Amino acid sequence: FFEEEISDFSISNEEIIKRFNQMIENNHYHKIEINLLIRALIKNLNPTVSLYIGKTEQRGGYFYHENKSILINEFLIDQFIDKKGIERFELFEAVFHELTHAKQYEDLENQNYNEENIKILIERIIREHYPNYYEKNYLSISYEYDARINSYQLTKDFICQNFKVSALEANQYYEKKVKEEEKYNNT
Repeated sequence: FFEEEISDFSISNEEIIKRFNQMIENNHYHKIEINLLIRALIKNLNPTVSLYIGKTEQRGGYFYHENKSILINEFLIDQFIDKKGIERFELFEAVFHELTHAKQYEDLENQNYNEENIKILIERIIREHYPNYYEKNYLSISYEYDARINSYQLTKDFICQNFKVSALEANQYYEKKVKEEEKYNNT
C-alpha cells in the first residue's frame, strides 16, 4: 500500500506530516518510511527533482544540477530518529537548502536574471577556474548563504505549522543560526 502510493507520488503533504507525527508520537521510526516520506515531500514541492539518500561528505546534502537530483546525507535520518529536540529537524533544513539550489538553477536555466542570479553566475565561473574555491569559500559564497538563510526560514515555518514545536523555541533557535551566518554574508 505505502510503496504503491509513493511510487506515483500521490501522497499529500498532510498525509506526509501525519505519518511523521505518528512516528514521533509513538517513538517508533522506520528509515525506509522516512526516506519515502522525504521523497514524496520533495516531489510535492518540486516535481522535477529526484531524491537520493546516502553517505556524503556534505553534512546536509548536495544538489546535482546536471540531472536535477538531491542527495541527502543518511546521517540526517539517523539524527531525526535519535534526537528529541529541535535539532532533529535538520533533515528538513537540508531538504529546503537543496530545493533552494534547485530553484536557483531553474532560474538560471530560464534566464531569469536578477542581482542574486548574476552573483551565482559569477561564482560559478570563478569555481570553474579555481577548483578549491568552493571548499575554501563555502560559508561566504552568496548562493550557499542564501540557501542556508532560506532553509532556516522555511524549516522554521514548516516545523511550527506541522509539528509540536513552539514558535518561540523555533524563532530563538533559527535567529541564533541566522546571526552566525551574518558574519559570512558578503552581499
